[in-house]
Amino acid sequence: MSRPSDRGACTPRHFDRQALQLKRDDAGAQFWSVALAQTQLTYFEVGPHCRFDSHSHVSEQITLVFEGSCILRLRRAPRASPPAR
Repeated sequence: MSRPSDRGACTPRHFDRQALQLKRDDAGAQFWSVALAQTQLTYFEVGPHCRFDSHSHVSEQITLVFEGSCILRLRRAPRASPPAR
């Protein structure tokens, strides 16, 4: 098990309410986003049948669906999420 000092500097960051206010996206969704050194955490509220143009991310993307469903196209192959419960 490594100690925090073995992993380099790890400084906690705080984002206030103003930073986490929902902003409108070009696709009609609302979101907030915070970026760290190599990771980005985002929150989206997406309406029915909302579509985003094809794009890519430098890092991996983790998607959680709290309500409804989502279809992601990874290298042109559709991947459907199970319906949210």
